[in-house]
Amino acid sequence: MLRRAGLPVGPADTILAGEALRHISVGERAQFRAALRASMVHRREHFEVFDAAFDLFWRDPDTPEARPTSRT
Repeated sequence: MLRRAGLPVGPADTILAGEALRHISVGERAQFRAALRASMVHRREHFEVFDAAFDLFWRDPDTPEARPTSRT
């Protein structure tokens, strides 16, 4: 998802993210986001893209905003 969003995420970033997650409480969403962001985002201008992708990935599919709209 991050690559499709235009972030230059490679295998080393993925490995680093996995290591970072070993040191936090993965049940804490803020810690989870911070660990991934710190290990996978290397440029300030990519923060907004990461945050949007993270929120999209973890959205609640039962909320009205997440449901597809009908096109009639």
